[in-house]
Amino acid sequence: MKTRSEFKFWEIALLILAILLLLASAAVYFTGFPLASYIFGLSDDSHGYSIGRVVRRDGSLKREKSGATAFEVVSQGDTLYSKDMIVTGSDAKATVSLEDGSTIELAPNTMIRLEMEQRHDVSGIVRVNHVQVVSGEVKSIASSANEKSKLIIRSQDKEIEGSGVIHASTAKPMKAGKLPVVDNRPVAEPSQRPLPVPFRPSPTPSPAPSPRPSPSPSPSPKPEPAQPAIAIVSPQSQSVITVPKGSLEPVAMVDIKLELSKYGRKIARKNNLNASVRIYREEGPQPVAQQNLSIGATPVGLIFKARLPGRYRIEAQRGDLSAPLPANLVTRTSFTVPAEYEGIKLHQAESKSEKISDDEPRRFVGHLSWEPYPGVSGYHLHLSRPNRPTEDIQVSGTDYNVVRESISDQARTYEVSANLPNGWIVKSPGDRLMFEFIPPSPVSPADGTLLADKNNLWDESGVLISWQKTGISEAYVFEISEDPEFKQMIVNRRQKDNFLVFKPANRDVIYFWRVRAVAGESVSNPSQTFRFRVKQRVLPAATATPH
Repeated sequence: MKTRSEFKFWEIALLILAILLLLASAAVYFTGFPLASYIFGLSDDSHGYSIGRVVRRDGSLKREKSGATAFEVVSQGDTLYSKDMIVTGSDAKATVSLEDGSTIELAPNTMIRLEMEQRHDVSGIVRVNHVQVVSGEVKSIASSANEKSKLIIRSQDKEIEGSGVIHASTAKPMKAGKLPVVDNRPVAEPSQRPLPVPFRPSPTPSPAPSPRPSPSPSPSPKPEPAQPAIAIVSPQSQSVITVPKGSLEPVAMVDIKLELSKYGRKIARKNNLNASVRIYREEGPQPVAQQNLSIGATPVGLIFKARLPGRYRIEAQRGDLSAPLPANLVTRTSFTVPAEYEGIKLHQAESKSEKISDDEPRRFVGHLSWEPYPGVSGYHLHLSRPNRPTEDIQVSGTDYNVVRESISDQARTYEVSANLPNGWIVKSPGDRLMFEFIPPSPVSPADGTLLADKNNLWDESGVLISWQKTGISEAYVFEISEDPEFKQMIVNRRQKDNFLVFKPANRDVIYFWRVRAVAGESVSNPSQTFRFRVKQRVLPAATATPH
């Protein structure tokens, strides 16, 4: 081994230089000194590091760059940078593809902050992508192809690494209650952890500019505790609320219930909290109804009467109506009141047949009628048949006759409606118009009657048989037999009258009889079968005549 006197001067100088380089490298590593920014003049701000780009945007998407005072619109395909604040609107969704192949999906009303960090370990430099969820919901899908990258998503009370879903009302770096709604007004940038003072070697005389002085670090403020929010329990989002059936006035009753919540969970508060509710119709700028409320341990309810159809939205917030909206946490939901409602009452449809003249064929008429609706003089009758377009018939009264040339026509369905002021449409329930060919009802003799001499119900002229008339019939077919299945007919004849005289045999026998209705070429089903019994008559003995 060489002694000190045996080392040459250049060897000693090389050893000292190696030791200095080792110490400088250690200083750069442990202090996080931005060497690339110092050597190449790169700015150590959010625009220096690309973190990803927008691959899908549905609806409003905005971002606030580091150091900016207002949000700007972001388009699909735009590049995003470290420390960008991203916001989706109430009707918007977005997907961001990060540089390492990971993706994050943003739900409506979501705000996140992107930040890229480089860490050093034994395997080299590892890129860590941080997603701080300020509010809303974020779904992450981490890339498994890049081992030199990590994805961390953090909210107020949860942190996940890699793939997963996280929901938050307020993120850790943000103060609770500072971001009620997403709009075009400037939103204050969240407090950031102060950067460490970088280690810089003493500058040597050179024409190059002197390094900028390091900013003095300031203590990070502690996050304020999250304040209770107003949750809308009912109606649920996108609900459909109709006018009650049979209403004589078009008014939809909307049951609104509110409660206090924190981190999406119901809470009970001893001291009541002031709140307010505003209800808007369509996209109107002014509320159609508003009210101050006081919410405590139990939910609070109120009834809103919607007197116009359309889409409504409800906004609930902490504080009374005089409080400015951006200073409170706002909860929204929406519901729809359809224009159509059921309020017209139908009568029972009637059917009959009529013959105008001997030259004209018999026709069948269905008479439709309904109860008048207050304030309505004109109605629409909607008639439909299978495989045919619906007929829209304007009717000035409250009844209408549907004429058919044949009883074998297909059945129709019908509905009655009327247009009211302010866009309402009142209608009836749907019903079927059936030209049912109902058979006649037997009348006499009553079913099971016993005919004998002593009650004098029949004589030599016969038994009178009758049945009820039907309005749609033009003739009848009478059938009588000694067996209930009518295999062998004693009488089977067509006639116009609804009665006849039948002369039975003079013996003990049971007769079965029925009748059918006839209209044109159509014949109804047989009526109910009646029976009567005839007892043999005892004829008077012949008297001898003297010669």
